[in-house]
Amino acid sequence: VCMAKLKESKTGINIASKDKKSLFKTEILEGLNWLTNAYDDINKGWGSLPGIPVAVQNTSEIIYTFINCYEYLSEEQLDILKEVINAWLEDITVGDKFTIDYYWILITLLEIRNHIQMFSEELRAKIENEIISCLGFFFTSQNSDGGWGTCKGEVSSTIRTSMVLIAISQVVFEPTDYQKEAVEKAVKWLLKEQSTNGGWGNIDKNDIDNDFIRKINLTYQQLELQYTPNPCATAYAMKALKAIKPHAYKSQLNKA
Repeated sequence: VCMAKLKESKTGINIASKDKKSLFKTEILEGLNWLTNAYDDINKGWGSLPGIPVAVQNTSEIIYTFINCYEYLSEEQLDILKEVINAWLEDITVGDKFTIDYYWILITLLEIRNHIQMFSEELRAKIENEIISCLGFFFTSQNSDGGWGTCKGEVSSTIRTSMVLIAISQVVFEPTDYQKEAVEKAVKWLLKEQSTNGGWGNIDKNDIDNDFIRKINLTYQQLELQYTPNPCATAYAMKALKAIKPHAYKSQLNKA
């Protein structure tokens, strides 16, 4: 009903698109306050739930959100943002990470770079170095079949491969021959994984061997859900193909 009313007025559509955040100012402020209260000021970050240990991925997601809503941040929240970014930058250089961690790290680094005027010159150099490090991880952890798994060496999955392609598309605009070849190989794998009905499963059925079954410890029914087409994997694959070449995969996207 709201959309129908907006369509009646061109002006209404323009106002909504220009100032859509202000429509939900109250809800955004309440959400930011909740996140502020959930902040772990000892370990400098957030877990997936209050009381759960701080995680790189969750902290990345919330830094991204804070920066995206920076015009609504209070002085206290701005101080938390600057404090947590410094601790987060130290944390992302320590220990092994999953592909999804690097995806969110890179997306968040790019969001910081888009608002870099808020931060010091020293931080700018760090951000650029970490962006290069994330890309280095992606290009060195690609599987021989062209996809990416949960971590380096793991079975390729549609969702993780799509995430990497989406992230790369936002930062690599003039790829080297090596980068171009890696992306083409990944896209080829992704296209091969599309089901005849148009959807994507998360894992190729042929990759589910005894070693894989032992490692992830899922029931047969749960395994079946991994390789049968599902909305989440399909949506990620579509987004990745659109991000890499917006007009190149029309038939595959229409089928999906």
